[in-house]
Amino acid sequence: MGNNYLAPAFKTGPLLFLVGGVFISIGIVSLIAPMSLFIHLIRYSGFALLISGIFLLSYAFAGPTVLGEAKWLITESIIDLLFGATLIFNPFLAAIAFPIIIGYWICIRSGLRILWTIFMRARVKGWIFVLGAALISFVFGFIMIRFSFENRNSVSIAVAVFTIIIGFIYVLYAITFRKKESLLIALM
Repeated sequence: MGNNYLAPAFKTGPLLFLVGGVFISIGIVSLIAPMSLFIHLIRYSGFALLISGIFLLSYAFAGPTVLGEAKWLITESIIDLLFGATLIFNPFLAAIAFPIIIGYWICIRSGLRILWTIFMRARVKGWIFVLGAALISFVFGFIMIRFSFENRNSVSIAVAVFTIIIGFIYVLYAITFRKKESLLIALM
């Protein structure tokens, strides 16, 4: 085990490769049909964030983690649950201010991930990938908040480019650490 971040009983590299492929696929579909993606983003983002929050919360209590990491996972799960509930229970607000809501969620979550990487880098193999994904996410979240998008296609295209970039980072990470225990939770 040594300096590993997690010591799961299975290697999560193939799963991370699959997640990267899904992100790349979503990005490509988003470029082909941006308006239909925007409508689906509004509809399903809240549920996806709730599921993510529940997953992270359950992993924080049941999964193998390094000392102190459970607190970071719990904090991230609370952020996901709050933003997910906002999107589900305020559909009118979500339709009007979706880029701003998602932009703030991405900035808060990636800012927390940047801090996590700084504190946990001595224990995490491949921490630079986690930091890179977090920095790209933070910049994307800032762009979503700062620049007003004239139409919804602009939002969809920005999301498409972001998901493709993050998908490639996940795939590269999975390939780089294919023979080692992966850091799936570190990137999520």
